[in-house]
Amino acid sequence: MRDWNVVKDRREATIDFRDYMSTHPDEWKKCCADPVYAKQQFASIGKFESIPESVQFKMYDAEDKARQDLVVIVLPSAKGKKSNEPTDMWVAAWPPWKS
Repeated sequence: MRDWNVVKDRREATIDFRDYMSTHPDEWKKCCADPVYAKQQFASIGKFESIPESVQFKMYDAEDKARQDLVVIVLPSAKGKKSNEPTDMWVAAWPPWKS
């Protein structure tokens, strides 16, 4: 089993989830439509015994314009290094940054 608190485990689980979804289009659609189901599937495919209840999932197809309705901005901590690169602050919600 993987541990949700271990970043390496979450990274590996994300790759496993992506690989599974790429060969199961019906599951892909169900996960996009149902965040609770997406979280359950991520836990199962990612081999997590549990994912904290506070963790929320929202899955979009990359071409789905509705993804712009979800904005996650991560600002650096007060002690962190400031970055002017938008992708250091935007997390997967808006269309990919293109330079």
